[in-house]
Amino acid sequence: QPESFRVFYSRAHSRWNGSWMDSEHARVARRGRLLFPVVFSLVVQVPSVFATFDPAHRPEPLHLASGQFWAALVLTVLGPLALLARRRFPGPVVAVVSAAAGIDLFVVSPNNAPIYIALAVAIVSAIRLEARVWAWVSVGSAWILSLVVSIVLGTSWSPFRIAATTLGILIVFGLGESARTRSDRFAQIARIRAQRRQSEVQAERVRIARELHDVLA
Repeated sequence: QPESFRVFYSRAHSRWNGSWMDSEHARVARRGRLLFPVVFSLVVQVPSVFATFDPAHRPEPLHLASGQFWAALVLTVLGPLALLARRRFPGPVVAVVSAAAGIDLFVVSPNNAPIYIALAVAIVSAIRLEARVWAWVSVGSAWILSLVVSIVLGTSWSPFRIAATTLGILIVFGLGESARTRSDRFAQIARIRAQRRQSEVQAERVRIARELHDVLA
């Protein structure tokens, strides 16, 4: 019947249009989740480098024109920019960011070094994206190697700073594991909803097929 066809066409059109809008919103949200940690890391880390090398706040003769400052700035920017590839290559990204954070400790005094936000983001992303071994090996190796090099070079490291950094790394790993568990739970719920939606669509198709069969009969 014409009325049944119009109802069927209206439902199909609304579903297609709604699915397109949902996909567009999901694409924008996905891009925002990718870029926000990068921008946030840059906003936090870059100004802290300028503040660390400001002669007005340091007794040492460090200034913004020194090679040490530019090395610290490059390392500070390298970590956040590497986060742009964390979805495709979560393991190599956490390795690169860990190396940059470890080297940054020796470019800047470890007792005055700013917090490397990009490392926390890389750890959480690697754990969520099933690169847990990469995260543990990369971060653990970078931190242990930094401690060994500091002993060899005779670098003065505050025990409180060492304990706080170790505790912070463990806390970030705990947050990553929690995020991974929550993500798995949401994925399971999404699969159940998709199965129910598929069942409803299949039931609707059967109903429409019966109506068409009755019309033809």
